[in-house]
Amino acid sequence: MFDSIKKYFLKLSNLPAVLLLLLLFFVVLNLLAGVFNLKLDLSKDKIYTLSPATVNVLKNVDDVVQIKFVASSNIPKQFMPLKDRVLGLLQEYKKNNSNISIEVLDPDKDQEAEKLVTQQGLPQLQFTEQKSGQLSLSNAYFGIIIQYLDKSEMIPQVLSVEGLEYDVTTAIYRLINKDLPEVSVVGYESSFANQGSSITNLDNVLRKQFLVTYPQLQEADLSKTRLLFIIDDGQKSYSSDEAKIIKDYINNKGNAIVIANGIWVSDSTLSTTPANHNLNEVLKDYGLQIESNLILSNSAELVNFGGGQLSLVLPYRFWVKTNVFNPEKSIFNNINTLTYPWVSSIKITNQSIAEPLVKTTDQSWVQTSEFNLSPETAVDPVPDDTQSFVVSALSQKKDSGSVAVISSRRFVLDQFQSQNDNMNFISNLALSLTNNQLAGIRNKSAGVYILPVFAYPLSEIIKYALIFLLPVLFFTYGIIKVIKR
Repeated sequence: MFDSIKKYFLKLSNLPAVLLLLLLFFVVLNLLAGVFNLKLDLSKDKIYTLSPATVNVLKNVDDVVQIKFVASSNIPKQFMPLKDRVLGLLQEYKKNNSNISIEVLDPDKDQEAEKLVTQQGLPQLQFTEQKSGQLSLSNAYFGIIIQYLDKSEMIPQVLSVEGLEYDVTTAIYRLINKDLPEVSVVGYESSFANQGSSITNLDNVLRKQFLVTYPQLQEADLSKTRLLFIIDDGQKSYSSDEAKIIKDYINNKGNAIVIANGIWVSDSTLSTTPANHNLNEVLKDYGLQIESNLILSNSAELVNFGGGQLSLVLPYRFWVKTNVFNPEKSIFNNINTLTYPWVSSIKITNQSIAEPLVKTTDQSWVQTSEFNLSPETAVDPVPDDTQSFVVSALSQKKDSGSVAVISSRRFVLDQFQSQNDNMNFISNLALSLTNNQLAGIRNKSAGVYILPVFAYPLSEIIKYALIFLLPVLFFTYGIIKVIKR
């Protein structure tokens, strides 16, 4: 019997039947792979597979988590492939835990969906399309709402899938985490929750994922603290006893975020004095030093100068704006730009334990003395003096703790939060330091693969061979079929 089947397939005249059977084989194989959750990810770094960190988080989901992908029916056509990729990624969550439910909502056609997005405050996005030779604006929803019990998280917009796994997984982690890690904040005497506080936004962000306390450093019990926030207020000096408390906490596998300047700037007079917080005494053991300078940059935040009838919006070079992030860190997945008002540079003295997180653009320079902060008298740099400077860094010692440094004390103040992602960065950084698993979530980016370069004339031969190869193959096959008939 098998000999007869073999002879049948070897006959060239039965080629259409062979192709049909092969097609049926692959269709059945594909159906079986879907039913039994079989998948082979051949991409580099397994970008179509959930990270082990995500799988570990999903193991702790013990009740229904509803992931609602809100996508209006009038989204531009170029977003349809993105919609399919987002759905594909979300389905991987459902395959890893049956408590995950996936639902696609269209507020344009579903009144309940429209009610939900209104309650949750999901913003509409504006899209520009060219129709009939004219540009037209349209509003549409394209975001994600995640619900668990009586709590919810929101991803306002999904413009790519590169950092979507990090956003979804951290949102689920925050929702299912019953025992919130404790964060202690020192440096500002008043509670973040008090009215009139200049760091209310930071308090609101931290309270979504942590239990926040505000102890006096010398009286604090840091045994339960998972993260210590040290914020320079521009006036306080830490004594040697306080510095020892901070050192002992970090050396005992504690985690800290230090937000401080190398130069203190007065809010009222814009006068400068060398910073006297003494935090470099703590940081030197971790290969970091906040330098006594101020950075200027051609990539600067726009500031409204003047008042009344005369008002000018100009880039202020002392308010540095940057998007130069460490590409190996997943904490920047949802970050576009960061703003550092009156920022100092960070010197990395031990590269074996410390690394940059954020740098300025290479069109930046420093002032180290005779500071003049007036926007009217800013001096252009000498071209050879421009370079990139580290403004956020992370140090991690083996068998010890971690220290992250942001060298602008105004980085977290309410009045400096506008169109930047400063609070998102703080949230991601704090979460990664208190839960190392989340730091292992990869970007879902296939990357760019560079083809090998061939010398002329071999490069031309290969190019035209590829162009004409398929037509020649089909033409040859057609000629053979005609001759056989």
